[in-house]
Formats: sequence, structure tokens, C-alpha cells
Amino acid sequence: MYIQASDSSSHGTATSQTQSIQSLAFHPKDEASTLSILSSTDTRPPGCVVFAVSATTSVFLHVVGRVDFDGEIEKANKKLTKVNVGLEKQTKILDDPAKIERMGDALVEVEKKKLADLEAEKKGFEETIKQFEELKLEK
Repeated sequence: MYIQASDSSSHGTATSQTQSIQSLAFHPKDEASTLSILSSTDTRPPGCVVFAVSATTSVFLHVVGRVDFDGEIEKANKKLTKVNVGLEKQTKILDDPAKIERMGDALVEVEKKKLADLEAEKKGFEETIKQFEELKLEK
């Protein structure tokens, strides 16, 4: 497993919490499993797919030989559809001046973060679908 953060705060958290993440992510007897923290400029590791955790952090999982690519593409497409619905709703909220005026600055920032997270999630699912398609060709 690989973790990539695009900002220094998230990268610092991932780096400082490596042991905790490993204990949560891996079975204690699975000595082959490792965790690597990537820089923001590193490319996707071979044989891995990406999952957006937030607008600033992604997790890469090694999947070659472990998953059904067609099934995963179907699942990702379903999740992408749900994310697109959420994006549409969130965009409507933030595009409505009357709602923005009633919310107040703090709530507007929360809603903007939700939108950014949904956009990152959408990008992650699109990349995942593309990566599974590419991995199918690599087999």
C-alpha cells in the first residue's frame, strides 16, 4: 500500500502515523505487506489503483492478480454515478446566492470542502476505472 499526500500537513500526518496505519491496514501475520509514503510528484506505482481519501490524500493499492477487473470497473462506475449526483447537489447549493447569504462564512467553507472532496472522489473513481482498464491490458 502507498499513501500520497499533496500538501505538507497531510504528508506529515501520514509519515508520523505510519505505524498506526500499518496496524490498521494489514494483518499482523502478513509480512509481505508494506506501507510507503509517496511524495506529491511520484507517479502511480505499477499494478496499483488509486482511491482518493480526501482532496489532498490518495491511497494506492496493489491489485494485479488479486481482483476481478471487470467487477471493479462496474463497482467504480456505480460509485461514480453516486458521486456525480452529490456533486450536482453540492454545486446547486454553492451556486445559489440566497443560500450562501443565509449560511454564513463558516458553513460556506464547510460546503466548499464537501465540494472539493466530492471532486477529488470523482477524479479518483475516473482514474480507478482508467487504471483497471489499463491493468486489464497489462495482464
